[in-house]
Amino acid sequence: MNREIYKYHLQIDFREQFSGVIDEIKALNAFNVELAHIRTGDYFIEHSILVERKTIADFFNSVKSKRIFDQAYRLAKIDGHKALIVEGPWSELSHSNMSREAVQGSLIHLKVFLGIPVLRSIDNKETAHLLLYIARQYYKNQLPRPPASPLRKPKLLIKNTERDKILFLQNIPGIGFRKAMNLLQTFGTIRAIFTAQVDELTHVPGIGKKLATNIHSLFNAPFEGKTKKQAGDE
Repeated sequence: MNREIYKYHLQIDFREQFSGVIDEIKALNAFNVELAHIRTGDYFIEHSILVERKTIADFFNSVKSKRIFDQAYRLAKIDGHKALIVEGPWSELSHSNMSREAVQGSLIHLKVFLGIPVLRSIDNKETAHLLLYIARQYYKNQLPRPPASPLRKPKLLIKNTERDKILFLQNIPGIGFRKAMNLLQTFGTIRAIFTAQVDELTHVPGIGKKLATNIHSLFNAPFEGKTKKQAGDE
């Protein structure tokens, strides 16, 4: 039984309508599908994620002709998330007259240097499911998340005002829950931590010389930032 409540928006390039993937997508009943002309890529998920699909044979041919790199460069230049799905059994490599090293080299270039993740699927059905998994994760990551709570110790009782002090200190790079607690238990107040000297801060468990210096500088060093306009007026 399909349990999707929210239907994800999916634009599909006209060239993909006879690929067989679109039928599998519709069978999932999880997308509002729109056929469109997509200049780069084949699928556009939630107006945010661009996906190019290649059959394994087309992928091998495009590697052989170097066409894959022109397509990948265009894809990489587009803002936002993007991915390449290579569909079909990897066993076809033996019929492609290509070396494994050439294919691996192309994958390295795509993943490492162009930042395009390459996903594998065995057939149309798995490609449709990959698109759904991408949409689900994207949707989940867009939902507002509750603020991280420092109250992870079941025996630790902290009032809301005390929790706010801990959360405030956790905004300082290098300060987690335990170090924030140690600072407050040592100095008592946020103001006392602000005015503490470096050697005083190093007496706090978990606070070394480098972190103590950073904390002291953060609270006491003068602000020297300027806008580009201010810098240009000088």
